[in-house]
Amino acid sequence: MLLFHDKELGAIAVTVNARSRRFVFRYKDGMLACTSPIPFREKEMQRSVDELRPKLKALIEKSKQKAQQACYTPETRIEAEDFRLRFEQKDGVEFVRMEMTREDIVCYYASPDVLADAGVQEWVTQSLEAFARKRVKALLVPRLLDMAAQRGLVVTDVRVSSAKGRWGSCSTRGSINLSLYLILLPRHLQDYVMQHELTHLIEMNHSPRFWARLDEVCAGKSKALRMELRRYNTSFFQQS
Repeated sequence: MLLFHDKELGAIAVTVNARSRRFVFRYKDGMLACTSPIPFREKEMQRSVDELRPKLKALIEKSKQKAQQACYTPETRIEAEDFRLRFEQKDGVEFVRMEMTREDIVCYYASPDVLADAGVQEWVTQSLEAFARKRVKALLVPRLLDMAAQRGLVVTDVRVSSAKGRWGSCSTRGSINLSLYLILLPRHLQDYVMQHELTHLIEMNHSPRFWARLDEVCAGKSKALRMELRRYNTSFFQQS
């Protein structure tokens, strides 16, 4: 990885990729990042930055605003059916501590200033992802396998991923991936996602036959459930 410095935009992390045909920019881990074609040429990079400068500035600002909105605060709550979180300031806590019971997850913190620290924010997210993964394995995977058995389907493997782009996926080999963020959905939408992926064991497409098969196990409401699912996003601030 290389670092390219721009006087206005600051450091830009550059990754050189043989498959890249142009400079592609994104905002990641608090800074601009760029995928560059081979060979990397600083003058061409600078030309691309200058051409895209207004868009890059807007990208930085939008990403920073999004990060600020996503901050955990003492008022942050998650009230999903299978994943409830609250924050509580507590005497005797030196820094921050996360505890999970069968019902709730509580993040104890020493002070609001400690909770606002960028490193603590990242640690909280990592901890919540770990807890969510455990909940999916304990609650959703057994339910998925029961659904498969009821439909006479064979699942070769079930994995829990941290995918944010999709709630689940199914491979041609019969392996199903469930996003750990599924735990934030209402149970009827969890079931819809799992039935959706199971149906791909029969139809590896989204043809009319696929939706007809899915409707058989969703009381004819598969497309309505799909629309309802769009109200949610793969984030710990679940409802958009």
